[in-house]
Amino acid sequence: MTDSNNKIFIVLVLYKQKLVESISFQSLQKHIDDLHMDYQLFVYNNSPESNAFDGIDDPNIVTFNAQSNQKLLGAYNEALKRAQNEGFNWILLLDQDSELNKEYFVQINEHIANIGDKVAALVPHTSHKGTHISPSEYSSFAGPFGRITPYSGKLSTHKYLSGINSCTVLRTEAITDIGGFSPEFTLDCMDFMYFYQLYIKGWKVQPINVEIEHELSILSLNDMGLERYTDYMKACAKFAKETKTSISVAFKIRTILRSIKMLFIPSKWKFILPTFSAIFINE
Repeated sequence: MTDSNNKIFIVLVLYKQKLVESISFQSLQKHIDDLHMDYQLFVYNNSPESNAFDGIDDPNIVTFNAQSNQKLLGAYNEALKRAQNEGFNWILLLDQDSELNKEYFVQINEHIANIGDKVAALVPHTSHKGTHISPSEYSSFAGPFGRITPYSGKLSTHKYLSGINSCTVLRTEAITDIGGFSPEFTLDCMDFMYFYQLYIKGWKVQPINVEIEHELSILSLNDMGLERYTDYMKACAKFAKETKTSISVAFKIRTILRSIKMLFIPSKWKFILPTFSAIFINE
């Protein structure tokens, strides 16, 4: 058993899906008994018209219907507020499409039981259809717009670790220390921002040795669609603007190169304008 003072607040975000259909919820139900600490499951529904909680009759599940789509920001801020008020010192972020397994919870138990005071986040190794997506090493000079490599096991001096939202476990104290989840990022680049802020504040990220399969739409332009891609590029531009000059320069260089590359791929021509235009956002 872990320290009885450790409690974990699990927030699962739904969008246009019933809870019983969620891969995350199904795997959570299957393996939650392997989590040996007090927990609360909080399900935040961003599409209340979908009757997301039909078939659910469990007093241990706290549900919340947003009046409109508040994206991740609404869900995470509500979770943070509740975690603080109810004395939960860890928050587990889940979307609806992550396949959890027993080893994931076993690792959480072991790491939290022996964790250092300055560790702000536990991040599993996550992949999308065989492609590694988290955790990754980012240069402190260029951030997510420089060379990105999977975590190698040892960070060099001028790099920091970053991950994705889903399946990340965050220390409530650390997120409070950086001012909570930034209101400037409702969905895209939210993870970029809080991992960068944790790094600047001197908090550490600890990978956990388990593999999680996760559906990540931003790896495919066609899956994202033009409107979603445009929003993503705007968020990237905002992140670059709000961090530091070298990251902003790296973003512009990478965006110019991406625009040029798209010129040679007819299926991507419709994405050229929102890509190139992002260079001039917030100028």
